[in-house]
Amino acid sequence: MVVRGVLAGVMVLLAVTAGTAVADPVGVPPSGRGGRVAAWGYNGSGQTDVPASLDGKTVTAIAAGQQHGLALTSEGKVTAWGNNDSGRTDVPASLAGETVTAIAATGQHSLALTSEGKVTAWGYNGSGQVDVPASLAGETVTAIAAGEQHGLALTSEGKVTAWGNNGSGQTDVPASLAGETVTAIAAGRYHSLALTSDGKVTAWGGNDFGQTGVPASLDGKTVTAIAAGWYHSLALTSDGKVTAWGLNFGGQTDVPASLDGETVTAIAAGWRHSLALTSDGKVTGWGTNISGSTDVPASLAGKTVTAIAAGDGYSLAVVASTAPAVVEQPHDLTVNPGEDATFTATASGDPASTVQWQRRSGDNAPWVDIPGATTSTYTLAKATPADNGSQFRAVFTNPAGIATTQTATLTVNTPPVITGQPKDRTVNPGQDATFTATASGKPAPTVQWQRRSGDNAAWFDIPGATTGTYTLSKATSADNGSQFRAVFTNTAGRTATQSATLTVNTPPVITEQPEDRRVNPGGDATFTAAASGKPAPTVQWQRRSGDNAAWTDIPGATTGTYTLSKATRAENRSQYRAVFTNTAGTATTQTATLTVTRHRPHHHRPHHHR
Repeated sequence: MVVRGVLAGVMVLLAVTAGTAVADPVGVPPSGRGGRVAAWGYNGSGQTDVPASLDGKTVTAIAAGQQHGLALTSEGKVTAWGNNDSGRTDVPASLAGETVTAIAATGQHSLALTSEGKVTAWGYNGSGQVDVPASLAGETVTAIAAGEQHGLALTSEGKVTAWGNNGSGQTDVPASLAGETVTAIAAGRYHSLALTSDGKVTAWGGNDFGQTGVPASLDGKTVTAIAAGWYHSLALTSDGKVTAWGLNFGGQTDVPASLDGETVTAIAAGWRHSLALTSDGKVTGWGTNISGSTDVPASLAGKTVTAIAAGDGYSLAVVASTAPAVVEQPHDLTVNPGEDATFTATASGDPASTVQWQRRSGDNAPWVDIPGATTSTYTLAKATPADNGSQFRAVFTNPAGIATTQTATLTVNTPPVITGQPKDRTVNPGQDATFTATASGKPAPTVQWQRRSGDNAAWFDIPGATTGTYTLSKATSADNGSQFRAVFTNTAGRTATQSATLTVNTPPVITEQPEDRRVNPGGDATFTAAASGKPAPTVQWQRRSGDNAAWTDIPGATTGTYTLSKATRAENRSQYRAVFTNTAGTATTQTATLTVTRHRPHHHRPHHHR
């Protein structure tokens, strides 16, 4: 089978999950689920300073060398950091066009495996450890491991190739493996391990501390993963239990009792410490605790770790990326023109999500990114009525996915706008005068009617006059000339209507009475009368023949002056009056009497002569 993963070793890390139909190697998330890199422990060469260049990337595999780290991203690219003696972190340019599928790191050199099954090595080459054997040229390599000064490769046929320093026989692949199918490999400082398809471990090389003495306790068990540290080895069995052997100077082979009830899914071995990953994504460390290398950071609490690696006094882990989940939704906002509108949204996710606010003009319009709106809070400065109805949302993104908030709608209040002006009104005394006004606005404006006595007087509120219609009951002449207006108010502003003037009609009032007239027969008799009133009254002259007679209208006598032409004796003692009328009432003048004098003939006296 093709074993994906990072096999590393020598005073370094080395953790590999492998084995027949079992788990994938450590350093590669078992489910292919990547994430970000967490690092802790000794940092003398920056080996726990995970590069910022990995921010936003999905890491799928890790490897820990003596003082340097490697990460493999989902794009198949390698990032290296830490001690760069002998160029161990200088990723070869030849890999730029390749898709890397596995990585390994050791004391001073690094290995990478490409999707074509080819091995690239770089860094210190004092023992030929970066000289990949020509014998691999025609092979498809499926897994790699790096010891301090030697390398291992596993081919698709299940065969192991070793090269580099062989001072302890670490590159002398045992003949016993010739007939076996190897499924996983691991390299320590001076020793090597192989796992066969039947779940058995084979070890060779230096055995100063029993690191190649595979425990008899593994007989009858199926091993699914192996790891090699400086002078110790680890094995993971199909029941999720860890077995450790070799140097125990710092307690690195004292598997913690806390793991007894756990199912371990991956293991890693460093210089003098060991790591285990359980099925719930938790990490346990034990052994020499240089600079806190076995103190799993509290920041990993509640996180799911998918891969581990152990180096020289430091540790690495892949923390599974979790897609963003909206924690705080933005809410609809209502503001007045000129005010700021601030929307806030937050989301969970690992790694922390980036955010991009978007805007659209309405329900069916397309969403558009707002330039520069990339924090959890977005403020639209000085909103205008043109912004009314605009919708906003935040889009949270990390390598694991995208989460979009609900839509928040912006309402920009509009100040009142008069849509119906009150009209001037004219009424008679005792009648009601009703004024009506309307206005638009958001929110709906309140209304207050006001009144003043004339053009230069002050306006004052009319108590209780707070609807669109105001009625003045039973107007009196004292109300004449009063002015009325409605003032509409909302949170966005205040607008007053034009003034409406009330005219209260006044009944006619006689200002000039007609006077009696005396004329000779044949003379004209003229009567004059006048009256005030609003509106200006009409006039009708009337006549009667005497005190007890009935009054009758004089046809056509409808001005302030009436003239009787060529009076006769028959019209003597006739009476006249003017009746003034308007909508407010009627006023009648006093009576004027016409006297037509009797004609006396002129008698000539005789002229007496003396």
